[in-house]
Amino acid sequence: MPDLLPDPGFSSFPLPARTFRRIAAGHLDAEVVALLHAAERSRRLLLLQHLITQCRQHPDLLGPLDGVAAALDLLVAAERSNPATFEALLLDPHTGMWLAHALRLLSLPEPQDSASMLWTRLGALSTLAVSAALQARIPFSIRVPLQDGQLYLPGAGRLDLGPAKGPAVALASSEAGELTVEGLGRQITLHPSALESPPVVRASAGAGPVLQVRIDHLDPLPARVGLPPPIPLDPEAVENWRTSLQQAWTLLGSDHPAETAPLSAGLKSLLPLSSQGSGPTAGSSADAFGAAAMALLPDTTDLACALVHEFRHSVLNGLMRLVPLYRPEPGRPGFYAPWRDDPRPLPGMLHGAYAFSAVTSFWEARRAIDQGDAARRAELEFSLARLNTMTVLDQLEGSDQLTGHGREFLAELRLNATGWSAAAVSAEADRLARIVAMTHRATWRAHHVRVDADWVRSTARAWLDRAEPPRTTPAERISRDPQAHGLSSVFVLARFSFCGFSGPLPASWGIAAERDFSGGDRLLVTADSEAAAQRYLSAIAEGPDDARPWGGLALSSPVLRMNPERVRAVYREVRALSPTPPDVIELAGWLSPQPPGTA
Repeated sequence: MPDLLPDPGFSSFPLPARTFRRIAAGHLDAEVVALLHAAERSRRLLLLQHLITQCRQHPDLLGPLDGVAAALDLLVAAERSNPATFEALLLDPHTGMWLAHALRLLSLPEPQDSASMLWTRLGALSTLAVSAALQARIPFSIRVPLQDGQLYLPGAGRLDLGPAKGPAVALASSEAGELTVEGLGRQITLHPSALESPPVVRASAGAGPVLQVRIDHLDPLPARVGLPPPIPLDPEAVENWRTSLQQAWTLLGSDHPAETAPLSAGLKSLLPLSSQGSGPTAGSSADAFGAAAMALLPDTTDLACALVHEFRHSVLNGLMRLVPLYRPEPGRPGFYAPWRDDPRPLPGMLHGAYAFSAVTSFWEARRAIDQGDAARRAELEFSLARLNTMTVLDQLEGSDQLTGHGREFLAELRLNATGWSAAAVSAEADRLARIVAMTHRATWRAHHVRVDADWVRSTARAWLDRAEPPRTTPAERISRDPQAHGLSSVFVLARFSFCGFSGPLPASWGIAAERDFSGGDRLLVTADSEAAAQRYLSAIAEGPDDARPWGGLALSSPVLRMNPERVRAVYREVRALSPTPPDVIELAGWLSPQPPGTA
């Protein structure tokens, strides 16, 4: 298939050292995005070639559909007739997700689901060919897979043939620009423009770059590949997206113009998520360059920041296709990410450091632009983003999984951070940011860090015997606690009180806004740390198995700040052995390392 094969292999795709440094430093522009697009194109052509080869060697993989030659011939004809349309479809985020998903299914030693699932997934090659042929306006007739009575044509839209469950086959054909689909006992003929299609939002800001992005609420693929499924949008919701994106783009164009060129060139698809409930409000896929899943944030500044943030994940995914930044080592324990409730693997930490470096720079700029309560909020957001980003950079510095390129990448992030690392903030913003950072880390450790059971037992016995505590450092391991959620509650309250907000907490602020905040959380952000500690201690006494109150005691002693999991483990063991629960603060003091020269 000469029309579909790149000449040089993807593995040899060149990346100039200067461009690598620019990407690492976050200095993005349309030229950088064009290079990443070219690399992604090369990669996808190789993936497509591999998929076609597999289907040729194993014709039964396509089940009741036409052989792979039919889809391939149609793709080649569409490319020759309209190369630009074919290129756009090849680089569509949906195509990247589908190719990766299909090849992963083929790589499994045994199919995880029925054979029908496999042919419907691989058969999306036919729907890709139909989309390309429709846009190129060439005639065709080919069998395509249906799922639950629906035909999804990437880049074109969706057709519902009626109520049905499971997979089925339809015959799709076209003459004179009309599409005919026959299946499930029905035949529908329509112009492709009559398909139910995802809305396309076009936002402009003066004479600057234009954002043109598809709101992909119809795409069934994300849910099939383990991503958050997009929510359906009615006309009012579509208009809300249109208005909000225009407002966010106007803000970026006027206040952050350097961000608009790369976003305009690279961001092509948004998968809308719900801002309600406990599900994720943002996400991305390494296979879907140029796409982001996100909830529609009601605040214009938040939405603008989210666009910058999420696109950084696409950029880093593109970079890591070209340059290995780390050595994969499955089974390694996770890291602490200050913006997550769960332990994260090394690639997640690299993504977080890269994206939040951009977030920190964004809020630093807002400090000089915003006024009043908005300026106070920018100061708090900047203070915390800076602390959290530096925390992650410090952890990455100690990792032995980074490659040489990974260390260069980290060095560029460090260099970029010098621009804001020494910036002065108000005492109150600094206080709240440090409280938020300390309590989040302590709560995370109380949830996820497990202490050696023998050390815990011997230490509990020493406490009950009124002996000295062991001075050995216990072995610890990270084990994800599925009960960990809402660890950002103190930040939500700090933002609410510091920034002059009033009324109920906005639901769009996520999980933490939906749970009942403890009295300790509220007292902590108002600088009444002693009263807050009493509330947390009462909560521990009432529910010793609950890890959440332990994070609130981070200000009470060094050991409760650095290793609350040790105090918590010994406390629970003593309670199991004795009818008299220990005093938490006294126990923490007893466990604290003694200064040299004291006895």
